[in-house]
Amino acid sequence: MKIIITTTEENINSQVDERFGRAPYFFVAEVEGEEIKNYEFISNIGQTASHGAGTGASQKVANLKAEVLITSKLGPKASDVLSQVDIKIYSFVGTIKEAIKALAENNLEEIKI
Repeated sequence: MKIIITTTEENINSQVDERFGRAPYFFVAEVEGEEIKNYEFISNIGQTASHGAGTGASQKVANLKAEVLITSKLGPKASDVLSQVDIKIYSFVGTIKEAIKALAENNLEEIKI
């Protein structure tokens, strides 16, 4: 399954960023259960935008065609864009590895949009 996690750093042990549109990086990975098959960090170029960061980030996520997005919070403009694509969105506070474990254990809170 392809997942995207908002993150503060380009490090597998970094924290999930609580700001979706202004997160510095997206962790993009193929996972099976708790096993990370392959991954990359993608810079969020919209993080410094004066406005529209959530919309730009949502469009990037939609273009990456992930099945799951894990972040802490999602604003209304980002929600509007993401409601048009088939993606499950979950809220989580912790590290990337903890988020993947929680996903594998079906222990994440879904953000309904």
